[in-house]
Order: sequence, then C-alpha cells, then structure tokens
Amino acid sequence: MFSKLDLEDLDFADDLAVISPRADLLQEKTDRLSSFAKMTGLSVNTTKTKVIYISAQKARNITINYEGLENVNEFTYLGSVISSDNVAGKDI
Repeated sequence: MFSKLDLEDLDFADDLAVISPRADLLQEKTDRLSSFAKMTGLSVNTTKTKVIYISAQKARNITINYEGLENVNEFTYLGSVISSDNVAGKDI
C-alpha cells in the first residue's frame, strides 16, 4: 500500500513501471499513483505515459484525470525492448 511518505522523493524519478494482472487493477493503481503524486506536488505526464498489454485478449483504456493513456505494442524500458506479444526477438 502506498502512503504519502513513500512518494516524497519521486520529484527526480524519470521512470516508473506499474504492473498488474488485470486492467481494472491497473486503473486502480494508476488512480492511486496520480492521487498520491498530487499530494506531494507532482503530476503524471500523460503524454509520456504508455500502457502495454502483454499477451492480452482485450485492451482497456487506462485514464488519468479522464485523459486516456496511449496503448502501445512495444517500447524500450531501461534498454530492453518490451513487446505485447511477449517475444524477445527484437531485444536479442
């Protein structure tokens, strides 16, 4: 569980990954992250924030303050290519 103190040093963070087994839980975690960030004077950049579903049948739109986040099929995170088909071919 997040608390206000857990997020007080995120003002210099440039990457954060939120992982969830279900879209509804991802939305809940995203809402909590956004809420706690506001308490510390931070905000989530919705233009830079991306959502990827790994081996999922159906993608749900995740929002922050009613603004939809972009769903992508792949992105690079910490030097590794993450893809929605869960294959590491591009990374090798």
